Amino acid sequence: MKKISALLLLLVPLVLAGCTKEVTDYDLTIVDDTITYTGKYTGTLEDGNAVGEAKYVVKIDDTSNWVYQGTFVDGKISGEGSVDKYPCTIKIGIHNNSGVYSGKVTDARPNGEGTFVAEDGWSYTGTFANGTVEGDGKITDYPYDLSYESKVAKGKYTGDMVNGIPSGTGQFLAETTDINIDYSGTWTDGDISGEGELKTNVYTIDFKEVSRTGQYEGSVIDGRASGTGKFTATNDSGITYTYEGDFDKGTYNGYGVVTYDSDEVTNYRGHMTNGECTPTKSELLVYLGTVKDFMSYSVNDASIKFIDEHDNLFMVENEEALEGKINEDIILNELYKTPGEHSDEIITFKTKKIIQIRQETVFDSVVTWFIVEDTDGNRVFVLCPGELPDVNKNDKVTVYGVPINMCSYQNSFNGTVSAFVIYGSYVKK
Repeated sequence: MKKISALLLLLVPLVLAGCTKEVTDYDLTIVDDTITYTGKYTGTLEDGNAVGEAKYVVKIDDTSNWVYQGTFVDGKISGEGSVDKYPCTIKIGIHNNSGVYSGKVTDARPNGEGTFVAEDGWSYTGTFANGTVEGDGKITDYPYDLSYESKVAKGKYTGDMVNGIPSGTGQFLAETTDINIDYSGTWTDGDISGEGELKTNVYTIDFKEVSRTGQYEGSVIDGRASGTGKFTATNDSGITYTYEGDFDKGTYNGYGVVTYDSDEVTNYRGHMTNGECTPTKSELLVYLGTVKDFMSYSVNDASIKFIDEHDNLFMVENEEALEGKINEDIILNELYKTPGEHSDEIITFKTKKIIQIRQETVFDSVVTWFIVEDTDGNRVFVLCPGELPDVNKNDKVTVYGVPINMCSYQNSFNGTVSAFVIYGSYVKK
């Protein structure tokens, strides 16, 4: 009996030593969950099972493989490791997505830093936790539904992600039959938030009496126009118009230009407030010179600068307010030779009588204009910002104002009459 026991003791280490071996490119089949893989194994085999640190290569097709390097336990991928082009399913939000993964794994599940390329083309690089996109990362061409202007746009997002949700800086592009959106900028919790650049055909502006939906291209804050931009829409008459300029709070605010695709409507260049034209005195003067069937004239830069810098001189309450501002040496009759020479000075002249006078409201601003002859027989068109309650037709008046330029208009006999334009500072009976 002692001899048999001694023999058994000698055989045990021989058996144990025979169950463990190191192999290279060894054909080995392993099971990961319910999936069976056959590949080349390099590492330690114990009783035919992969154990410890090892490398496992599985053929995908004739040109590519997926590779795992890490720990095995009892023939299964277990513990920490890394993979390259590993076919798997990851979760982003509530959706499961099939594709290939390269990066850190734990128990064959993406865990830590890695890159996932989905079967439908999008890719994500960042952090994972147990097969789920979690933490910070960047995604490319991810199919995403964006709610904007009470519509849902289906498009693709490229940019920063936090826990599988667009957050940070990114771009969304949707090009469908009804909705086009191209936004680049900041995001918070899956929505456009903060500063960015937007191009879309579903932008809506609420004006004072109507809402218009059209195309917008420019800067935005929280998805609403802010900064410089361009808006194009069609009015109730079917005329297309474009505003290009300053925006704030989602609408026209600041300086801009409104251009119409029709000669029947006058273009506007000037200041805007909450979508409405609110021209300065000089801007209104320039605008009226371009209105169809009104007086046709141009305003030079010197006049514009003078009016802007001396806004309080139009209209004043009395002559004393103009004291020291009038050039008494300028004679209106001489300005016909060089109409723009004194366009930044205030002159004065007396008239025979007012031939025609009218008060009108333009862009919520009251203007009064009248036509007179001066004492030398010159025809003069006087345009005044505001009301002239005590001045009427056939009155003789003394006019103070800035000489602007020559103009022309149609008289009651359909003849063309030339006159000199004066921008009024003060009118005295």
